[in-house]
Amino acid sequence: ADNGHVEKGSIYKILSGKRVKLVKHYSKASNVVIPNYVKIQGVKYKVVSIGARAFKNDKSLRKLTIGKYVKSIGREAFSGCKNLKKITLKTKSLAKKNVGAKAFAGVNRKVVIKAGVKQKNRFKKILM
Repeated sequence: ADNGHVEKGSIYKILSGKRVKLVKHYSKASNVVIPNYVKIQGVKYKVVSIGARAFKNDKSLRKLTIGKYVKSIGREAFSGCKNLKKITLKTKSLAKKNVGAKAFAGVNRKVVIKAGVKQKNRFKKILM
């Protein structure tokens, strides 16, 4: 069985078509970048989604960058990350319908979103 592949404090699950999903993050890094690609056993994979509860209750997380190929985020992925104050979006293809319930519940109230205007407005609706 594929139990996932560990890269830089995250566990990735390989999907079809050279794509991966970040299923769990366990490093205590304060600044996390969800990359565009990860290399697993010498093969490059696009990081296209973040799994449910992947970062749940991660108190270390302060800054988050979401890579440009991320199209979906699972439920409660970042819930309870109360110190998360800055989110930078490289992705332009994240729609509310692809973000699970409570994905960002309980992040810091003063969270700052860095993104293009259109994406920023769209993401604010996701955060609500």
